[in-house]
Amino acid sequence: MAIPGTKPKPTRIKKLNGNPSGRPLNKKEPKPIKSKEPKEWSVVKKNKIAHAAFVDNVKILNSMQMLTDAEITLLNVLCICQARIEEAEEQISKDGITTSYTNTRGETNPVSHPSVGTSIKYAQMLRSICTEFGMTPSSRGRLQLPTEKIESDFDGLLD
Repeated sequence: MAIPGTKPKPTRIKKLNGNPSGRPLNKKEPKPIKSKEPKEWSVVKKNKIAHAAFVDNVKILNSMQMLTDAEITLLNVLCICQARIEEAEEQISKDGITTSYTNTRGETNPVSHPSVGTSIKYAQMLRSICTEFGMTPSSRGRLQLPTEKIESDFDGLLD
């Protein structure tokens, strides 16, 4: 059963965005371990496109410090989506965006290539997964990394 309302933000994201409402942050939120060696699904390893996407996305997510063991499943799904989109687009490039369909009366009609729908479906899934990871410009724009305090040699003398 779905829970009504907006889905909750992780505490880490709330800290990066700031907490303008002043509501207390969840101190008991699970904190998964950062992933040292993300495990690739066998289907991802076998697909050259998905494997390349996995390697690229691991680098991106590690640089953003957003990859933990809890996200590995979602990361594998993201890579499969990327591979399926590329495969569908290659098929469309080869066959064209339309194809012909012969109905039961024997009439031939032009219809959209089935790969068009496949590409759109996986692109929507990919976009929502990328948003979860903060990998879209708008989702990244809502994040504010904490500013690093630059310590001076004189900081200790002022106390």
